[in-house]
Amino acid sequence: MGSRDTCCNYVEEFDDNGFSSKYITKDAKENMKSEQTFTHNDDGLFTGMTTMTNNKKTSSMSVDIADGKYVRAKAIDSTGKMESYFDSITTNEFGEMTGATERHSNSTVKGSFKSRYNKQFFVGNESKDSTGNVSYRSSVKLNEKNDQEQLTETNISKDSTTTTVTTYKYDGLDEQGNWTQRTTYNDKGKPTKIIKRTIIYADEKK
Repeated sequence: MGSRDTCCNYVEEFDDNGFSSKYITKDAKENMKSEQTFTHNDDGLFTGMTTMTNNKKTSSMSVDIADGKYVRAKAIDSTGKMESYFDSITTNEFGEMTGATERHSNSTVKGSFKSRYNKQFFVGNESKDSTGNVSYRSSVKLNEKNDQEQLTETNISKDSTTTTVTTYKYDGLDEQGNWTQRTTYNDKGKPTKIIKRTIIYADEKK
């Protein structure tokens, strides 16, 4: 793999209801690179997020909910201006978004996406451009623990179509059976990244 790259440390925090509330990226010297905070309502539905890069707000998103369903989501830039919005939002029984149409502020179509799930586990998606042509497609193969085992991605442009296959192998488990080390391999079988993680469970924080 060449010299070891310890570029980043990732920390994900969860609230008391088990929903992801913060995702932090730090460099090898523990300096903050980026931070994302997530909010949910009492039913667990996603209501918004804020992204900080180098301690500066770079973007945010707010989501409108009515009768327990997502109605509209607004993407907002660092100045507070709406860049685009999403409507025609669909969800599955777990409250996960399975599709939406993205529009410019003048309501013209910017693109759309559809996502597929096996129960609550993501298994692929497809994005279309403003003309309705597919621009991206992915397919995920899960292992017996429903962890991602293989990711196939296809990028489609006017002039070319490129497909890549990424494979993941899990090299360690903790006492709860969750993985503690994952190695990423490219489509030539070469290892490209190792992620090591430590999970602190709620009862361990008391």
